Amino acid sequence: MKYNILLTGSQGTLGKEIANEINKTKHNLYQHSFFENCNLKIDFSNLTEIKTAENFIKEKNINCLINNAGIYSDKNFIDLNEDEIYSIFKINLIAPVILSQYVYKNLTKDNEEGLIININSLAGKYPNYDEIIYCTSKFGLTGFSSCLSINQKKSKIKIVDCHIGAMKTNMTLNRKNYDSMMNPDEIANFIVDLIESNHQYTLSSFEIRNSK
Repeated sequence: MKYNILLTGSQGTLGKEIANEINKTKHNLYQHSFFENCNLKIDFSNLTEIKTAENFIKEKNINCLINNAGIYSDKNFIDLNEDEIYSIFKINLIAPVILSQYVYKNLTKDNEEGLIININSLAGKYPNYDEIIYCTSKFGLTGFSSCLSINQKKSKIKIVDCHIGAMKTNMTLNRKNYDSMMNPDEIANFIVDLIESNHQYTLSSFEIRNSK
């Protein structure tokens, strides 16, 4: 099956690697970013801008959504202000939910096949005191993926929740164990392999972490 793929957060470290791998395939790739020139430039912290994505998804007949955009915070819970907390939830949880709804509505009206991949984190399953709000937003994404995947029995849209461990990115540069973290290009290969084999298998959720 040939997909029309919308990749959010395409200019992040993992996003760039996923885009590079998709461009080696037969699929059509549309890239979202807030910072760079791309196919869909919107700010996920702005609901008015998010709404403009619905027409884009219809026009391009997006049948594969990769919710990759996200922000990280390990700031102490009591030190986060209201705007910071709200922003984390808007970008990590609310935006993926709304975009998934747009894709879901567009495909189910004609009972078309589709795939929604949520790039989640191990923080969405295992809480960490230093990442309370970040973990909570990712736990929310886990819950959303689980609830939406129930509808796989009634639709042709598959939902995959990818719980990924720490990778070598700009966000993790200062961590002591940086050198032992996973390489984003390897994770990107895994994600694209998942897309390619989707028609053969149903994989609802998985964890991937460094075995070192």
